[in-house]
Amino acid sequence: MTILRGKASQTTDGLSYAERMTYKLQMKLSVLLSNNVVDADGRFVNQREPGDPDFVNPMAADDDSLVDVTHNSIDHLESLKIPIGSHS
Repeated sequence: MTILRGKASQTTDGLSYAERMTYKLQMKLSVLLSNNVVDADGRFVNQREPGDPDFVNPMAADDDSLVDVTHNSIDHLESLKIPIGSHS
């Protein structure tokens, strides 16, 4: 049974089911989060659904790249590092 299709399937060849599901979630997060609508105070208002005129699918963009997603994730984790000696 093929769970992932296209470049996602090629990227996850040889991984266990659990590993594939973890990576699938990471790839889908951009779609889920880019369609959340929040108000001026940052409170969740609603979520755009496929078929809505303003629905966004970043994975369908020509410049979508799993490499870029990985680099962005690493950069984010690096930004959270606390230098040794900077905390009490």
